[in-house]
Amino acid sequence: MRKRIVSLSLLPVVALALGGCGSSTPSGPGASPAAAASSADWSGVDPCSLVPEGSRAGLGLGARATPIGGPAPSCRFPAATRSAAGLSVGTQVIVGAGFAQVVTNMEQGQTVPRVDTEIAGRTAAQFEGGDVICTLVVDVSGSAAVAVIGTDGCDAARRVAETVVANGPGA
Repeated sequence: MRKRIVSLSLLPVVALALGGCGSSTPSGPGASPAAAASSADWSGVDPCSLVPEGSRAGLGLGARATPIGGPAPSCRFPAATRSAAGLSVGTQVIVGAGFAQVVTNMEQGQTVPRVDTEIAGRTAAQFEGGDVICTLVVDVSGSAAVAVIGTDGCDAARRVAETVVANGPGA
């Protein structure tokens, strides 16, 4: 139960870390020209729709999605069963801040190092706190990023992030 509470508190933290963001060009160590983001418009995207109900069971998630309000739209997906109580995933669409700015802001609030990676061919940054909490930030357009926060390590979060990117605009 404690892990589920942690995941709920992380989505607003990501949104708060983004105040005043405006950069739209990936640069620095997190940038990867080989994995450029699309030019698709992610504004107005419902983050709950990015993990379709038909895909949730295969990801270990329950059918119910809970929208979370705030400055950046978010959605929480609980574990499919009580025995998988450690699995809870949140998705957040961050529009108006480019990937590089989101990652820079995330680094300021993290105590774990960033690992540059790719999700579905897109530039991504991974922050993994031990065996439990994992935050992935994916560059989805010049002015938007998607954050996926999971409480069951990065393998589960990565599978959800791949699904999110595959179901977003311009996929």
